[in-house]
Amino acid sequence: MIKDYNLENNEWLCSLFNDRKRWVPLYVKVIFWGGMSTTQRSEGMNAFFDDYVNSKTSLWQFVEQYDNALKSKIEKENKADFDSLNAKENKADFDSLNASYKLMTAFYFERQFRESYTNAMFKLIQVELHNMLFCNHLLLKTHSTMSMFSVTDILRGKCGELKRKVVYKVTYDEVGCDIQCSCHLFEFRGIFCRHGMKILIEKDIKELPSRYIMSR
Repeated sequence: MIKDYNLENNEWLCSLFNDRKRWVPLYVKVIFWGGMSTTQRSEGMNAFFDDYVNSKTSLWQFVEQYDNALKSKIEKENKADFDSLNAKENKADFDSLNASYKLMTAFYFERQFRESYTNAMFKLIQVELHNMLFCNHLLLKTHSTMSMFSVTDILRGKCGELKRKVVYKVTYDEVGCDIQCSCHLFEFRGIFCRHGMKILIEKDIKELPSRYIMSR
């Protein structure tokens, strides 16, 4: 845009371009943001600040309200964890709590997620499990304990129509069962991705290391 419209002398745009690795989503996907981004209304920055700030909020008010919004979010998270733990202590309540979220597969790692997460979080995991059915993988190379795969993700629309194919790179290290995917969903949102799940199955990994199940 700077080149097309001859804006090389615009200091503000040029400074944005120079600092692009600090704000462009493509560059910050490896940093945990809890899924907050300005392109996601339902679970993004805008929703996070609803009822706390508006267009007339001053800078000092924003700082204060940010603190209030964060406290409210933490309280809601703690209450959800508390309710989940209480339900687990009473098996009947726990079974009732999870009645609408039955296991989709026989894989033990899905059971790990259900036992660790609240329903809302587990629902996101099951979305990844479902979409894993549309992923194909191919072993690219191996070296010592490392294996590299390409995982083709066949993205579909609401009616099941083919939208496009995206290829991700997934590396697996047998030492410590370390899995990294180029989609960076886990790093960015704390959700283990469908591409990594595909490799778990390929490698016959029954139990997922606890570091991949983030505390809510």
